[in-house]
Amino acid sequence: MLDPTSRILLADELTPPRGFRLSRAVGTSFTLDLTAALSIPMAFTAAGLEEEPEKAGIIGALMGVSERIDIFAQSGAWSLTGPTDLVTLLEPALHPVNPIRGIFHPKIWLMEFTDGEAHRYRMISSSRNLTFDHSWDTLISIDGAPASGVEPADQRIADPLAELVEYMIGRSRPGLPEGRRRHLLDFATRLRHTVWDVDQHFDLTFHVLGLPGSTTPDFTATHTLVASPFVTEQGLRTITDRTHQVDLISRTTTLDGLSTTSSLRRSAFRSWVMDGQADDDGEAESDEVTLTGLHAKVISCAFDHRARLFIGSANATEAAWNRNVEVMVELEGRRHELGPDAIRRSLASMLVEYPLSEEPTPEVEEDGLSALEHRLHRLAAVPFGIAITGEGPYRLTVTRDDPPVASTPEIGKLTWHLLSREDLGADQLPGDGDDATVFDGVELTDITAFVRLTVESPEGERRSTVLMADLMGDPPGRRHAVVARQLRDPSKLIELLMVLLDINTAGLLPAGPLGSTGAQGPASAAPTFPGLLETLLQALAADAEGLDEAKKLVEYVMADDEPPHLPPNFLALWEAAWQAHRQHSESEETT
Repeated sequence: MLDPTSRILLADELTPPRGFRLSRAVGTSFTLDLTAALSIPMAFTAAGLEEEPEKAGIIGALMGVSERIDIFAQSGAWSLTGPTDLVTLLEPALHPVNPIRGIFHPKIWLMEFTDGEAHRYRMISSSRNLTFDHSWDTLISIDGAPASGVEPADQRIADPLAELVEYMIGRSRPGLPEGRRRHLLDFATRLRHTVWDVDQHFDLTFHVLGLPGSTTPDFTATHTLVASPFVTEQGLRTITDRTHQVDLISRTTTLDGLSTTSSLRRSAFRSWVMDGQADDDGEAESDEVTLTGLHAKVISCAFDHRARLFIGSANATEAAWNRNVEVMVELEGRRHELGPDAIRRSLASMLVEYPLSEEPTPEVEEDGLSALEHRLHRLAAVPFGIAITGEGPYRLTVTRDDPPVASTPEIGKLTWHLLSREDLGADQLPGDGDDATVFDGVELTDITAFVRLTVESPEGERRSTVLMADLMGDPPGRRHAVVARQLRDPSKLIELLMVLLDINTAGLLPAGPLGSTGAQGPASAAPTFPGLLETLLQALAADAEGLDEAKKLVEYVMADDEPPHLPPNFLALWEAAWQAHRQHSESEETT
């Protein structure tokens, strides 16, 4: 169970095993906060070990591993809660998903780590979105390794996970570049041949719902526990129709909307809420408390001396089990370890019994989505196209395949703008041809693939999302130019170069406030950086993979209108180091 005030456990689970480095990571989420996503590359690098990493460490992590990370999330469910200056570096790693029906709702991580020829894998299934929401969530993490020889067909239990990766590639709009698509398909193939490290007393099964041919798990049991923030009677029947005794853990607002009639009219039915969501009289507290409470999705089904435990993303709703794309991990084992009584005992200090009402209040929207939010998802399913022309400043021609939309019965007002600048937008969606929206004189660092779309209902409900546009004619070096704008302080540039070179810089940088010797001087004074030569030499000796990225960064920083005042002879030193690296690489290719 994940504490709602901390994400340390998730970051720990993303960290590579000792001696290994990240080769590939595929993450999924329903809602996606771009600011929260900035923290993911940190978990895969040494910079993630710092409690409050400097901006140089964040940039280094983004530049160093973002090409190996892919995050898929429901289109129309993206947001941004922090500064926009660095999210441009995430563009290649983020992919909107438009499912055939329902919503894209899984919250998993699939990872591959390498150490020379050695490979390790990890699968994380949780109920936590990649956002800053405060809630109680669950997480299960399972490690694996490549199968030795040809494994029996019944051991290829990761086939559903591989099929999910292939499905996401096909349902992502805009489509993935061919290089990423090929790497992901190869990764999916390797997943199929992975042996997972699970105790011999447990049987492991991966369930991926919502894909063609997927089926509902077997919930036959004598006693079932369900923990779910959202519940519908049809969804609960799917899980508990073949059960005699039921324990339901949910939110007060959800339980208040359930009827004691029909499927829930049974003597062996009890309902619970997390402590703090109800007072001593069983009265619901404010919506604010309720909405920051339970978000975990857990099902435990006991039969005889055995039990099946399901952990993942699926709520106890009809949509979850019949329409949405969801992932649940099943462990079958001994009842006293995985059964409903064991789960409820582990949560006993946090649970308060909360009986259902004889007069239920109207049921909330299934999975918590309003009609306006569903409409926003549909609008987001058709990506913007942004054609970039000129030599700079640039002309941006913004198009969309569907006819322009200004209002519908659900939408009274609609606006959109590029995430980088609010003045680059309109109050009607663009169309194609003569209906395109054109912006002239756009600077390189203001070009972005992110578009903020906001809709408002006639009743005043307001929803906003961040879309991913399809950039055509994207100027080379745009993301490096964005980084260069952040590094006009020379100490930050040197610090980032050291991060990119993957060198342990402890003790190399002086302790001054800017990493320079002595106090801060005037802007024209160039600081000195003891250890810089040694750092470059170490990088050359180790053939550090960050040298190519560092080269691009130096070029764009020095081409900036306000380049930093670098140490004397820095550029000469850097050019000599780069030439040595290039000659070494060429000699390696010819041998």
